[in-house]
Amino acid sequence: MKNLVLSFFVIVTTHWSSGQVSNNAIDNRIKLSLDDTWFASSTRNANVEWDCINKVLTSTCLVYHNDQWFTIIPPKTGTYYINIANQKCSNQQGVQIVVLEGDPCKVESYQLRMCISYTDQSDMFVKIDSLIGGKEYLLNIDGYLGDQCEFDIQFSSTKNGIPIQARNMKSVILKISAQDTVISLQWHIPDSLIFKISEVSLYRKHEKEKAASRIYFSGLQRNALGDTEAIYTTTDTLSKKGRYIYSIYGHEVDGDMNLIAREDFVFETKDRKSRIKYKANIDFITDKSELVNISVLDDASERVLFTTTRRANKGKNKIELDLSEYVHSGVFIYKIIISNKSFRQEHFYKARRGFLK
Repeated sequence: MKNLVLSFFVIVTTHWSSGQVSNNAIDNRIKLSLDDTWFASSTRNANVEWDCINKVLTSTCLVYHNDQWFTIIPPKTGTYYINIANQKCSNQQGVQIVVLEGDPCKVESYQLRMCISYTDQSDMFVKIDSLIGGKEYLLNIDGYLGDQCEFDIQFSSTKNGIPIQARNMKSVILKISAQDTVISLQWHIPDSLIFKISEVSLYRKHEKEKAASRIYFSGLQRNALGDTEAIYTTTDTLSKKGRYIYSIYGHEVDGDMNLIAREDFVFETKDRKSRIKYKANIDFITDKSELVNISVLDDASERVLFTTTRRANKGKNKIELDLSEYVHSGVFIYKIIISNKSFRQEHFYKARRGFLK
């Protein structure tokens, strides 16, 4: 019977003591028992067993450098997880994952089932459906672009961390505001998700960090009437200036976990806020000299922030809009509508680290 070969190419940071892992060769693969303790490993000094690699199948997704082999045998047919945690890589890259079906080291039998080209160094999991009970599966882990990595790995019946294969649903509006160092976050679960998800996790990642941190986890709440609450709030405290990414994952009742909201937020200290100005320069063209109406909206919520009227000349025009007040209050992406009775134009701007792009 053919085996399913699961190839995981992990990146993970820091320097290692010298030495090659024992499972560098497929014949010396290490068995990961279900729900056993985490296994710590390293990609340092590993090399590729080219006779067991079909480069054609994965040529558009990854390059092999320093891989190693594991094996798993599920006790019964079902869904399982490969959890990866505590990743530390010298080049701070991410994880590439390939799933192959076929016989170990018989490359002509390989069939590509999955190829995930990039992730980050957050604790994460890979969901594998329909593994056959009693059948051996192979895992191959590689340092991205030869990165010297350490990591923990586990074969489990439960997931840990962020899903690598999360679908990007983004059907929830996440509102972010700041009062000094305290960040307020509020989101609304729409009717389309109320009966689909049972829990939510909120993760935060700074622009210079490779791993996200979970800052909130809770099941959906019910009110006194027994109805599921739709609005949720929490707070966060920041100390390091820069751009933060907040991501909300919905835990679905069938076990899946998918991205339902993601927003960027620029945090500056109070003194720095008073100095930085965020101004958008907008170019547009009109057929004649006339007055134009300008509406500035928070793109995430479609809320109108302010409106103004400017005189435009025939041909090319440039206007400057001061968005400082709104950026400092947590609005990051803007929709600018320029219109009058004869035309309408939409422009989009993203404020980023004191600049607009």
